[in-house]
Amino acid sequence: MGHSPGSNIAYSLAFGRITVETCQVIGDYGTASFSQTGRTNTVTGNLYIGKEPSSSGTYTIFGSSLEVEDFYIGNNRSGTLNITDPAAEVTVSGLLSFGADSTFTAVPGATIHMTGSAFENNNTDPADPSGLDELELIFEEGATEVNRFEIGGRDLGAVLEGFDDNFALDTLTLGGADIRQVQLVDTFDNQPDWEGNEALYVYNLVIGPDFYLDLNGLNLSYLNGTIDLEATVIYNGRHLTTLPEPGTLIFAVLAGLGLLLRGVRKH
Repeated sequence: MGHSPGSNIAYSLAFGRITVETCQVIGDYGTASFSQTGRTNTVTGNLYIGKEPSSSGTYTIFGSSLEVEDFYIGNNRSGTLNITDPAAEVTVSGLLSFGADSTFTAVPGATIHMTGSAFENNNTDPADPSGLDELELIFEEGATEVNRFEIGGRDLGAVLEGFDDNFALDTLTLGGADIRQVQLVDTFDNQPDWEGNEALYVYNLVIGPDFYLDLNGLNLSYLNGTIDLEATVIYNGRHLTTLPEPGTLIFAVLAGLGLLLRGVRKH
C-alpha cells in the first residue's frame, strides 16, 4: 500500500499485516482516512497524514501496532492522528513531526515509543494537539546520537498556569535498554504572540540511569518526577525552583542532576 489519491477514500485494517517501503500517504490530493483496529502497519520510510494541497487525512488507531520511521502529521495540509486505546502500540524510529495543520487526540494512558527519533512541533495552536496532555512519550533504545526535542510552551516560570493550553505533555520518560541522549531545542516559533524562549511543561518526568538530557538553556517544568542518580542533566545555568501549593502539590523546574521530586498526579 502506498499513496491514497482521490477524495473520500477510507481504509480499514483489522486483520493481517501491512508492510510499506519508502512512503505511505493518507490524504493525497483529496480526503482519506485510515482506521486501524487490529494487527500491524509497518512503514519503513515516511508516513504522511495529509500531504498535498487541498488534501486531508485522518489516522485512527485502536489496540493495534503502528511502526514507522518518519511520521508527518499535517505538515503540508490537514492531518489528524487519533489514539483511541491505551493498548495501541505506536513506535517511531526516525522523526515524529506535528505540522502547522496537525490535530492530535489521545486517551489517558496513550503512549508513543521513540526509538532513536526526534520530536518536532510546528503547530501554533495548543488546542490542536490537545492529546499531548494525555500522552506519554518514551525515548528508549536506538542510536546514541543526540535527539532533538522541539518545545513549544510559553515560559511562564514556576506557575501552574504554564500547564494550561500550552503544549503540556502528560509524561516524558527518558531511558531504556541503551544509553540515549535528548536535547531540548526552540527552533520554531510556536507562540507568535510571545516574546522570549519557549519552555516544556510536563506533568510526570522519569529519567533513567545513564540517560543524558541537555536542557540547552531552556526550562523544563514538571509536577512529579523520578530522576536516577546515574542520569546526566546539562542545565546551562538554569535554577531549580520548587513552588509548594496547598495540600501535597509540588511544582518543580528541572535544572540539575540527580534530583528526586514527588508530588501528586494530574488526575
